[in-house]
Amino acid sequence: SYVVYRWDIQKGGREVVFDQEGLWHVADLRPDGRLLLRKETGQRAAEYSEWNPAKKELTPLFGQDEKADYEALYGAKEGEIVILTNKPGEYRRLYAWTGPGQHTALGEDVKFDVSSFDLDDKRTRIVYSVNEGGYHRPHAIDARTYRPVALPKLPEADQVSFGPTTPDGRFTTLGVDDGRHPMQGYVVDWTTGKLASWHVPSTPEVDTTTFARAQLETYKAKDGTSIPVFVRRPAKCSSDPCAVIVAFHGGPELQTLPGFNVGAQMFVDAGFVFAEPNVRGSDGYGKTWAHADDGPKRLTIITDIDDAAKWAKSTFASNGKEPKLGVYGGSYGGYAVLMAMTMFAGDYDAGVDIVGISDLRTFLRNTAPYRRILRISEYGDPVEDADALAKLSPMTYIDRVKSPLLVIQGASDPRVPAGESIQIHDAL
Repeated sequence: SYVVYRWDIQKGGREVVFDQEGLWHVADLRPDGRLLLRKETGQRAAEYSEWNPAKKELTPLFGQDEKADYEALYGAKEGEIVILTNKPGEYRRLYAWTGPGQHTALGEDVKFDVSSFDLDDKRTRIVYSVNEGGYHRPHAIDARTYRPVALPKLPEADQVSFGPTTPDGRFTTLGVDDGRHPMQGYVVDWTTGKLASWHVPSTPEVDTTTFARAQLETYKAKDGTSIPVFVRRPAKCSSDPCAVIVAFHGGPELQTLPGFNVGAQMFVDAGFVFAEPNVRGSDGYGKTWAHADDGPKRLTIITDIDDAAKWAKSTFASNGKEPKLGVYGGSYGGYAVLMAMTMFAGDYDAGVDIVGISDLRTFLRNTAPYRRILRISEYGDPVEDADALAKLSPMTYIDRVKSPLLVIQGASDPRVPAGESIQIHDAL
């Protein structure tokens, strides 16, 4: 459980504002002291309530008993809350909520997720980013009229993200990632509509303009589904054909994005093709894609790992020879590595697992209590889904391992306990 405190800046004193059982935190606040509280109920699911400290009253607003995806901030008008949710449709969209069943859709209706949003302190405009297949694009609307607000012309980039806005609402920072430089800072002056370069990235030791840009490609899963994968190719290969690293992201409800990435470039500089799939269960491609791996449903889509290997061997073959293939990842990506090396043994020639889950059953028993609450909605219930959890655990297939495997683990990791690595190491 979490406790909300208030600190008196003048007196230097601390007092408890809100203390109820649950994973609570402050999402936003009104000048009169009312708090918009978020209670985590799943990996992305949450309930929102309003707490009135003066009256000691907690008023439920939305999300109660829904297990739905919500993010929220106070809107410009009294009684209005701006919410980001995919409950009414396939994709996350912004809405102006004014009461149960009363919400107005904001912005354009596009077949992409709105990934994030913000309002300035004066509630003059709503800025938000749309995730177009992994490429984030910025938008803005007036917080009272909901009409689009024009943005100045921006440099071509893989990612554009909003930073904070000044208290008077006049200036907003923007981060621009063009894939070949560290993120560059810009400032939008909403009064003049002009864009100013705030800082230029400096990398005097390395010519980052030579970095490989991530290219969006796809491969076919067994059922015909197209799986997006970002690929970086080296100027010169380490072997013929090029050796390939397939890197799986964590989460699993995260998303690999194109952009400046020194970790990926390290492999490219060493002569490897570096491929990062966004398998089913990843974020950013709508509600159906994100929930395709929930609980026992993971049994159906875990073969996306196997299909990535088949695609890489076929795509990067040369002179009738298949490439050497490595698999790499951390956290849930580490779990994917362990599944690749056990359930799909023989697909990959080497694996590197960083803090990966080796058995979903022991993970759910031993992870931190707050993590267990959030992860059951993703992996399944330890009792009701015990059979599926066994079938989805690398330890079940430990006798199949054929190829070299490197296991990396932090001894005091509270999320993925060290026991996950110790048990697979001992078994091997």
